[in-house]
Amino acid sequence: MEESLKQIKELFRRMDNLFIFLIAIQVFLAVTAYFVVAHNYLSPWDSFQNPLRLMVILSNTIALVASRFAFRFFMKNKNPNAALSVKTEQFKNLTVVRFGLLTIDNLINITVFVFSQSYVILLIVLIILVLFIAYRPLPKLFNKEYDENLSFPE
Repeated sequence: MEESLKQIKELFRRMDNLFIFLIAIQVFLAVTAYFVVAHNYLSPWDSFQNPLRLMVILSNTIALVASRFAFRFFMKNKNPNAALSVKTEQFKNLTVVRFGLLTIDNLINITVFVFSQSYVILLIVLIILVLFIAYRPLPKLFNKEYDENLSFPE
């Protein structure tokens, strides 16, 4: 049991490292895009404003719906009597899918922000970052989603 808890703790540490890496990339790119737009290094693509806005709406809708669908899919297939290692593996898979969807969506949003220079899109990027932070793979989130009481003594 002790060895299993060590493995689970290591899994949560790796997922947290992935979280930190992905959020750092998104924040770095968002700040860089802000400075590119604020200092007028690129001129806006006026002829593509409507298609760019449509792309943001579609990409955000698809990412959020797909994230919710993935959550429901993983929760539907969860077995309440499964071993803790199986539940944590499922949680890891769900976390990677969520992170992938939200990261790709935010990269699209940042790219569109650079070309459209619409600060509303930057606001959308920040909202997606807050959602990304809400999905941080912590034992507290795992406990909530899987009705467990997992904790790691220091």
